[in-house]
Amino acid sequence: MDFTEYLYKNIGERIRLDREKKNLNFTNYSTHISQRTYDKILKETGNTRTDPITGITRGNISQIEKGNTCDCTRSFLTYNQINALTATLDCNQDELLLGNKEQKQEIIKILLLGCLLNKKEVKINSVSSEKWRDLYHKSQSLDIKPNKETERLGNIILKFLLTYPDFQKHFINSVFYYSDNHPDEQYSYSSNHKLQTEYARYLEKVSSQLQTWYTTDLGNITSVLLRKPENIIYIFEAFEQTIYKIIDLIFDKFLETFNNSLNTRGKNNTPSKIIDYLSSDSLLNILLEDDIYYLLVNELKKEQIDKTNSLFHIQFLQLLQYQNLFLEKIYNKYEDTSENYDAFKLYSDLTKIIKFYEKTKDKHLTLYINDFIDNQDY
Repeated sequence: MDFTEYLYKNIGERIRLDREKKNLNFTNYSTHISQRTYDKILKETGNTRTDPITGITRGNISQIEKGNTCDCTRSFLTYNQINALTATLDCNQDELLLGNKEQKQEIIKILLLGCLLNKKEVKINSVSSEKWRDLYHKSQSLDIKPNKETERLGNIILKFLLTYPDFQKHFINSVFYYSDNHPDEQYSYSSNHKLQTEYARYLEKVSSQLQTWYTTDLGNITSVLLRKPENIIYIFEAFEQTIYKIIDLIFDKFLETFNNSLNTRGKNNTPSKIIDYLSSDSLLNILLEDDIYYLLVNELKKEQIDKTNSLFHIQFLQLLQYQNLFLEKIYNKYEDTSENYDAFKLYSDLTKIIKFYEKTKDKHLTLYINDFIDNQDY
């Protein structure tokens, strides 16, 4: 089931619950819909026409309640059907199509997780929470096309996740320690490798990605965190702790843009059918607009100077700077020589940098790269 079908079934469920609450069968409910539609037209226009066109009959209500289209050549709901159902449920169009506030928040939550993962597949079986697995599968049903816009929003979401202290530490360990690439303890010192090993190339690549990610909101740092698929658990924990702050920031703007799209449909080459605005592309495009991006950027700037979060950003930038200086120092020393620099030594020295920082993070920090590059102790 794709995301749009999921939304259709939710609409059908809202209609079914209304019918059952009123204790009406399909025949009586279709009559009730006609009457409510007539009452609404009379109230709004004074038109006394007794036969409003609802497009809803005893025969198609059951299919609508199941979220199915009655005819493969037609849309799920027509304009007349939507008007009739909003009159019957006494709600506006966005409430019929997206649900109440909690249901709308859930839709935005799925869309945001989809942008964060950006079509990155993980082994979700490692996640014990059924709620998280369900959320993941819904996010994967989105028709996301990885591009700079989704990457940009996904990285902003990741930065919000980093306001959660437990995730900050895990993130630092994941992107700077590279424990997955640590040489085996039985590493043979007699079989040294030059700096241009797969390990070192990967280290340099990620350093560049981190710098791009931090300064431009581009790059796929989530994939670095998910080198081990089970790391999705840490992402979910931080996501649950921070996502509603993001949703609260953008909720009104999202809803305003959605309703504006419905009100201006058919203009400037936009779709003319209301139901088309429930496609995952249409909903994602709302989130990818600059207005929402800058709403989040401005809030994130406040978070970065917050006392709780500022230390993390200082730590991240210092470690990134030292790692880049460290690599540069190695290149300068070994570039024009036949001398080897093995992967174990590289990892060992980088670990010293991080341990040094952790010991002095509450004090004034002065770090000389020469202290590490010239240290022969493994």
